[in-house]
Amino acid sequence: MEETETDSSVLNNGAGQTTDGCGLSDLFLRRRKNSDDDNSKIEAETGWQWQPAGPNGKNVDEKSADHLLADNVEGDSVDVQVHILSEYEKCPQYSYNMKHLRRGKMTIVSNRDFLESSGMAEFTRFGTEVDVGRLKTAFYQLGFECVVYENQTCAQMLNIFITASNDADTDVDCMAFAILSHGEENGMIYGIDDAIPLDSLLSPLKHGANMDKFAGKPKLIFVQACRGTQIDEGIDVYDSTDGCEKTGKCYRIPIEADFLYTYCTAPGYYAFRSTQSGSIFIRCLCDLLQRLWRSLDLLQILTRVNSEVAFHFQSAISENHPDYMALNKRKQMPCIVSTLTKDVYFLPKPKKVTTV
Repeated sequence: MEETETDSSVLNNGAGQTTDGCGLSDLFLRRRKNSDDDNSKIEAETGWQWQPAGPNGKNVDEKSADHLLADNVEGDSVDVQVHILSEYEKCPQYSYNMKHLRRGKMTIVSNRDFLESSGMAEFTRFGTEVDVGRLKTAFYQLGFECVVYENQTCAQMLNIFITASNDADTDVDCMAFAILSHGEENGMIYGIDDAIPLDSLLSPLKHGANMDKFAGKPKLIFVQACRGTQIDEGIDVYDSTDGCEKTGKCYRIPIEADFLYTYCTAPGYYAFRSTQSGSIFIRCLCDLLQRLWRSLDLLQILTRVNSEVAFHFQSAISENHPDYMALNKRKQMPCIVSTLTKDVYFLPKPKKVTTV
């Protein structure tokens, strides 16, 4: 049995410790006082479970959920490589150049333990190490060099992005970042000491001194953090079957171009994370990337991630809990914000790189 929580603020109630007789089917409400007003922010710690994809679907528990997502294909299928290369070359002017010597770097920032100054010291993000492991495995398979930074202050997080912008390499396909932490409304992300706007963290990727060298290349941002305090109640639905590289010309493009932001939840809503199994969003993201990167472009894969989380995930709470009616079977909807100007195909690299 396991206990899960949301990536926002929670009140200490023995969080992170598996309770006898509780776990996957239990949900705990945690509150903390907001320093700006007298309102309490609600934090839900909940188990997650898999549900049928449609009215004719079968119930799926967490163990057998691996069969929904896990793809045990080892090595690169020649037929699939030919397929993705063919799709890439059909309209090269609408596909990013992914034929550089190296794929690029995946920078993972994972904040688990927080200082008193943050107001979050009681709210350890148990399970984030599982997400980190999955991200490293998935992006290593895609050809990325993976670097992990743990328990970073706001200043340290900002410095990571400044360094990344200064070190921008012209001989890579793209750059990727994953931020795993607590979060709140208005784009606030927690360092271990305080909160900082996500826009401030990403600013060096748009205004950094060397980012002109990386103009026109995809910058991929993945965020596992709450974006508010709303809880998605969900609604019942039923399935229905009737219903190029630069050619010498100079282009001026917006500084906001070529970014892909993938959030674990929609603006204003909670994000769920298991203290033992990690977050449902990172799990689906990594599993589907490993399954589909050889055959689909990135936005198609992320749309399937949205589908998996939307249709196969819901919160679970025991019937004897006082908030059972209000908080049982709640949903989570990942959100994609894209300024990409071309398709992203992860063309196979001739050799793999080493993780750090």
